[in-house]
Amino acid sequence: MGSRIIAILFQNETLNSESGSWAVFDFRPTASGKRLVAFRGIAPEHRAGDQLIKAFRQTTENDRKSARLRSLCYIENTNVAEKYLKKYGGKAITFIEIRSAEMDRVAKCSSKIRSSDGRYKRHLSKDDVVVFERDLGENFQTFIERDGTVNSNCCGKLQEFVHFVYNESKGHEIVTGLKGVVTKQGQKFKLTSPSMNSIVKKYGPDDIGEKAILNFFSSHVCTPVCSQWPKPVLMNPFNRLETDNKPQNSKTSTDTIRCQDGIRPPAYDSKWRVDFEKLGTLPLLPTAPPPYDQIT
Repeated sequence: MGSRIIAILFQNETLNSESGSWAVFDFRPTASGKRLVAFRGIAPEHRAGDQLIKAFRQTTENDRKSARLRSLCYIENTNVAEKYLKKYGGKAITFIEIRSAEMDRVAKCSSKIRSSDGRYKRHLSKDDVVVFERDLGENFQTFIERDGTVNSNCCGKLQEFVHFVYNESKGHEIVTGLKGVVTKQGQKFKLTSPSMNSIVKKYGPDDIGEKAILNFFSSHVCTPVCSQWPKPVLMNPFNRLETDNKPQNSKTSTDTIRCQDGIRPPAYDSKWRVDFEKLGTLPLLPTAPPPYDQIT
């Protein structure tokens, strides 16, 4: 009886998922971020290991459905990244399995105690969906940020895979958020929670679109393999034209740089663009902006 009371007070528990998996986890989260909070727990099945259970925040204060949508998109992002990984081939990179389940029991104490960092304000409820995955341990690190920025600890193999996704999708999408652990003396990577981003932002509320492409290629160093693939090029350099050409010794000058007809060219629809559709059998080279006289 005493153990039952302790469980009600201090343990959260999910229902069985479609795969039959379920999780039991602490009432207090171990980490909190802008889009999710994470709890430590277990999945009572053979060799499941320690689990990290993630509950997503609402995108707006009154939009409870967005938290559920975020959890479903989180799993879909992994499924899409795995499909690209199969095309890419090799055994150096793997994504760990991610499962989801609805809440069954919410610990009574979870509504009274916040996380140690003081940022956890969202409380679980029985209609919440959480995702859970194996805890990768203390050596967990981030190689490529969710916004596409490449960190200094990121090897060429991971960067090459991201470039492959961009090339395979004909410049329409990219995978970011590569994080996890290095195994086999730096030869293999076990990763979790990849983020898919597309030009049309089709991967849910956390898809940041073209910004992720811009950030990645601003810091990406090509390998001998991916150096042969198309890369986006800056197509709208005019927003820096005025400041770059102002006189350096005059703080009061009001002179501006204008085109011959006195009108600045209009901005392109996209800052980055490669015309994959028209490449055909031609060498895979970035397209150039049209001449000024062809802009309408």
